Amino acid sequence: MDEPAVAEQLLLVTEVRLANAGSLWVLDQPVLVHPGQRYWLDEDKRLLFVEELGGGTRSYPCWFALGPEAPR
Repeated sequence: MDEPAVAEQLLLVTEVRLANAGSLWVLDQPVLVHPGQRYWLDEDKRLLFVEELGGGTRSYPCWFALGPEAPR
């Protein structure tokens, strides 16, 4: 997810699947993303970022669920 997405409704995010590569990233814990908030995945840092409406950014750890880097 290179470009930030904007939530159109309240979302409970537990995983992110990248459309271009089909890779699946699973969050350590579910994350609520409120309408209007921007969110994106940084694959290199293994973090989901959520931009707060009032400013600031929060990050949430995630892991690669498929492939050689997946936990066993």
